[in-house]
Amino acid sequence: MAGKEHTLPKGYVVRGIFEVVQTLGAGAFGAVYMVEDKRKGKKLAMKVEPAGLQTPFMKLETYVLQRMQGMPHSLAFQAAGVQGENRYLIMQLAGENLSDLRKACPEGRITLSTTLRIVRQCTEALSRGTPKYASPNVHLNKEQGRHDDLYSTFYMLIEFYYGNLPWSRSGNFKQLAELKLAVRQRTLIGNLPKEIYAIHNELCKLKYEDVPDYDWFIQQYDNVMEMKGYSMEAPYDWEEGGEDYKHTVQQPQRQINPYQSQIEEQNDVIEENDPEN
Repeated sequence: MAGKEHTLPKGYVVRGIFEVVQTLGAGAFGAVYMVEDKRKGKKLAMKVEPAGLQTPFMKLETYVLQRMQGMPHSLAFQAAGVQGENRYLIMQLAGENLSDLRKACPEGRITLSTTLRIVRQCTEALSRGTPKYASPNVHLNKEQGRHDDLYSTFYMLIEFYYGNLPWSRSGNFKQLAELKLAVRQRTLIGNLPKEIYAIHNELCKLKYEDVPDYDWFIQQYDNVMEMKGYSMEAPYDWEEGGEDYKHTVQQPQRQINPYQSQIEEQNDVIEENDPEN
């Protein structure tokens, strides 16, 4: 059952070490704080949820984060446990939310150079997604395989470059599924290079039991970058020297919290599974 927003006061200390500096995002089922390691003076992120929550997302998140230590594109784990009525997870402080950065760019679009570099890294570090980015197999109630994560990365590419997906404004899961399954390839991909069409064709052929050739997918992104003269070391659009840097830093309503979107999505899932709702 939803309650008031979960908050901890500034100055609250966890394990006698981690002191709350500010709230980065909060909802009825949890919050994220910037904390400072008082021993090292280092800023970190702390996610908190009620210890008695019937759907303890943080247990799984902690387990996965610990298993991913030392892997590329993974946040560094610092500490986890229970203090009082709260379960906490402390990790490396992340940068800004990519969705918010995209929305701050002109027309909500990211350049092809930045888009390719992001999805290339996502292909190296695959993770679960949300319905908007889910593979068509999710909507067909099919068992999800390794290739379905690549579908999610592909849909991110389309949204970053065009500013939306054909089904972005769908009112519900059923309508979203119908649009996603019916969309034509040309409508989805548009004027992107032929390598992007090749990626989509390969995704459509892969089955549950197949092991994707991740190197092949990465190579397609590299081929486009080489053809266009893009560099992995170039500034991203919103960084100083990037194409949209001046525009994005001037956005008056720009959300600079990298965690709020996660909190809102997690709250939605918890509410759907709450037997008291």
